[in-house]
Amino acid sequence: MGPSSSIDTNILVHAIIQEPRAQYLNCCNLLRKPGHKYRVFDTAIIEAVFVFNTFYEQERIAVAKNLTLFFEQFGEALDYNRTIVKMILPFWVEHPALSFVDCYLAFMAGLGQVEPLITLDKKLANQHPSAILIPKS
Repeated sequence: MGPSSSIDTNILVHAIIQEPRAQYLNCCNLLRKPGHKYRVFDTAIIEAVFVFNTFYEQERIAVAKNLTLFFEQFGEALDYNRTIVKMILPFWVEHPALSFVDCYLAFMAGLGQVEPLITLDKKLANQHPSAILIPKS
């Protein structure tokens, strides 16, 4: 059975931070609804990483751990890009000079076999084999 609905970033965030309590419980009840499957778009995961890392000032390792636990807990009800959780989050944790979006773009270029990822970002070009640097001038 395919997804019957999709969920936004707020569902991820409130299910993970467990606050406010009423919203947390509503999110959990929604995600545990028997027979329902929900699509989590990549942009919702990317935005959640940004929210946890900037607004909640969580360290990268905590962000990765919390998102991984969320997807383990509710995984049966969710249709999501597992590559983000299995490959991109760990790479992002290990490369603090790179943004999550840079890591995402490089991995997606490699997985889609549309390499190299051409960039003006020296850090990205130096830290990911899918990226090559084009001189700025």
